[in-house]
Amino acid sequence: MRVFIGLAVPKTVNQAIDDQLKHLSHKGMCHPLDRHLTLFFLGEVKAVELRALIDEINLLQCHGSIKWHGTKIDVFPDARRPKVWALEGECTVELMALRERLLQLPSLSRLLSTPLNQSFRPHVSLIRRPKAGLMERKVSLGIEFKRLGIYESDLSKTQEQGPRYTEIIGWDLE
Repeated sequence: MRVFIGLAVPKTVNQAIDDQLKHLSHKGMCHPLDRHLTLFFLGEVKAVELRALIDEINLLQCHGSIKWHGTKIDVFPDARRPKVWALEGECTVELMALRERLLQLPSLSRLLSTPLNQSFRPHVSLIRRPKAGLMERKVSLGIEFKRLGIYESDLSKTQEQGPRYTEIIGWDLE
């Protein structure tokens, strides 16, 4: 199955995001329940590999929510290759610390067979296949992520809103 590790956007924050997008009418809007911040995209993972990863994360001591601040809504990854319109913000110390702790897990290291040579740019996808002409918007939106999860990315359910994501397992961070 095709999976990633991410932080779920709390429902209360989804309303604030919707308020930022209310003036837009776009077919590619990401479903609010699918909004997340991806920590690691793993791609196709076998059941035995997934079980090992889950067992290791179960032993990881993750206490305390992760605070992050979205500062702009813009095309991602950049204007030359716009895949999504996304809420972006700086990488916080808390976010990097969680990524580093996860990277120490042997099962995750094996699943990330290629070195992580791309810089980590935290973002929450909002609109897939954005129309030309969407302009960068400055925002100020604090998010307190309270749930870490492993999600399945189901391409068979892809519609105008893109793939749908189902939490396989999650851990409360509080």
